[in-house]
Amino acid sequence: MKRLVPLLLLLLAASAAFLAWAPGLFATREQAHADLLARERDLHRIERELGTPDLAERDALLAEYDALQARVASRFRALAGDGEAPPRLVDVLRDSPCEALRPGGVLHEAVCAQAGVSIDGMATAGTATPAEQALARVALALAVVSGPVTLDTLELRARGELLPVPDLPGFRRVEIQLVVSGALTDLLATLELLAPAADGGVPQLSVQDVALRRIEPSRWGESLHRLETPPVRATATVDALFPPAESP
Repeated sequence: MKRLVPLLLLLLAASAAFLAWAPGLFATREQAHADLLARERDLHRIERELGTPDLAERDALLAEYDALQARVASRFRALAGDGEAPPRLVDVLRDSPCEALRPGGVLHEAVCAQAGVSIDGMATAGTATPAEQALARVALALAVVSGPVTLDTLELRARGELLPVPDLPGFRRVEIQLVVSGALTDLLATLELLAPAADGGVPQLSVQDVALRRIEPSRWGESLHRLETPPVRATATVDALFPPAESP
């Protein structure tokens, strides 16, 4: 009997504890169950509103995403430029078919002065500066500018300093302004030469903006018969892009 009394007291204490705690525990369980049912109803409602997912459409979107990623990677490699840097500026200008850029041309001395190179036909010793590389790359791209298209201006902006490139971390740019005049179709073809190219080398070129302006008839000159349309003047801002791996 003496052993049964402690067991009886323990049973009574456990029963009292159960009666004290059980209602709250049962209420918590019922509330959790009600919340689960509500979330299940919301899920069924959303599924009805959205409909059954189209796996074929999902696969098509994933394939389009992969294609876009590959295109972005390809364009980034093109901007990074696998080719070599352009030749020294004096060599490019000497061999240019563009009359304004060749020695004795109206722009030759000014372009050399901006790049800090000699105009006597000898390249400056040492590595070409970013400004010289940028001007040389533009001069190479404009090698076909002759005849009905006239190069009026080719000059560095911001003193040829390396500037950051928005949305391309690590890239830097030298900003150049050029002015060309001629028939509209010829000018558009000329500006297309300043687009990034897979084999373009470093730096790559990119046209940022172009402004077209009509040339007054009194200034058409005697070469109008060679133009397909009345002449216009295009003022373009061009970026010469240097990739992060390059430290010119």
